[in-house]
Amino acid sequence: MDLIIIKEFCKTQKNGSELQKLSQHGRQILINECFSCLSQKCGNQAVASKFLQELGEIKEISFLSNKSEGFSEYMKINELNVKAAKKGWKDLTKLEQLKFRKIKKVRVYTGTHDNLSQYQSLKRIGAAIIKVIDVKDLPESREKFQEAVESFPEYKRGVEGHPIVHALGGFAAFGNPSSFHNPFVREMRQKMRNAVIPLFKTVIESLYRKNDTKLEMLADRMMFRHKSQAPSAESWHRDVTPSEFLSEHDEVYGGWINLDLKHDQYFSYIPGSHLGLDLRELREGFASLSHEAINLVKPHKAKFKIPPGYMIVFPQYILHEVVSSKAKYNMMRLFTGWRTTTSNDYLIPVTPQRMEDQGIMPLPSGHEPPVYSANHMLFFKNKPFKPISDIDWKVSTIQWSAETFKETGPTGVDVTIQHKRADAVYRLIPRWMKSLKHYEFPLYNVYDHKEMALYRPQNI
Repeated sequence: MDLIIIKEFCKTQKNGSELQKLSQHGRQILINECFSCLSQKCGNQAVASKFLQELGEIKEISFLSNKSEGFSEYMKINELNVKAAKKGWKDLTKLEQLKFRKIKKVRVYTGTHDNLSQYQSLKRIGAAIIKVIDVKDLPESREKFQEAVESFPEYKRGVEGHPIVHALGGFAAFGNPSSFHNPFVREMRQKMRNAVIPLFKTVIESLYRKNDTKLEMLADRMMFRHKSQAPSAESWHRDVTPSEFLSEHDEVYGGWINLDLKHDQYFSYIPGSHLGLDLRELREGFASLSHEAINLVKPHKAKFKIPPGYMIVFPQYILHEVVSSKAKYNMMRLFTGWRTTTSNDYLIPVTPQRMEDQGIMPLPSGHEPPVYSANHMLFFKNKPFKPISDIDWKVSTIQWSAETFKETGPTGVDVTIQHKRADAVYRLIPRWMKSLKHYEFPLYNVYDHKEMALYRPQNI
């Protein structure tokens, strides 16, 4: 009976009420297979989506792509360079520009969040949590985190009257080379990898190309957010790896471990917004939505809780936002990423050289991690501001750099760079730092073959 109902719906895609006659067992099998189809981007995704809508598991939201995507489409279709495209785009009427803004869809998960396994949660909702550290062991992990930070060779010590702010901006993720290669982060990444292996074994086992699919661990940043710091709000967007780095069927995941003692951390996202999307077809980098689209998807937002000692894993390109809320305590986390792939090569080609030189590591999105934002250079280079809002301390970006970073490495190699202006000479740390090897600071232990293999696709 179940098979007859399903086949009839496949033919007509009408009279969804008949699907309510499915047995509970048949219904669950159908739902599971349809989510597999959408999450793996295989099979008849349109029919799978229709089934799930009729069964109340998802809904589809349609909207126009944003203006920048329309401009990119105009440039692509007309085979123009950026300069020519800008001129031509400006000459178009608003109605003509609209023709290049495609209709896009976002799928939103509307099913139950209860009693889902880690795998089903990741597949359907787009996020899962995994325990990495027992609560009783968190004080030791935080102590090691602090010890690592205090040992960073690029920074001055003994700054009086206020804490060291290692990277400007309320997001507070580090961008100095030693933050990627110190013993604490290397040990913690291995713990995180061990914890996530069972989940990714299940993910890979479900793939039709399971025998060829491997797991790669991606290095990411440490974060220490001082009490009262708040990240700048980032509206709904997807983080997308450049397609030039991706192989067919690649999936890239982001996430972090919550290293706080008592407080939960949260991920604000649109559940299910990863479904049916080919990573290589998305606009790379920080792919934002139009205002119209934001108004449509925002009512479906949810917060995913990450308890202390747990790690969250989510498709990097799921719709999410960064909420600008002040930290009520000193917040710690370590970001990390993962890739499932049939490739044998590193996602980011420069990875082995950066590991050897112990330099800053490109993020999974392809961006280089800065130690301050473009706004700090444009608006606050000479203008004092409060790096930590609850502390009565103001500095300009130049002053912060002078107070925070050593001018040179141990052999005289510049860490901060000298600049001249009409009335003064000053030194400033570049937004993107170089490697420990370049500065001739002592290196941490060399990555041996076994450790390097963790950052390259491996069978699990």
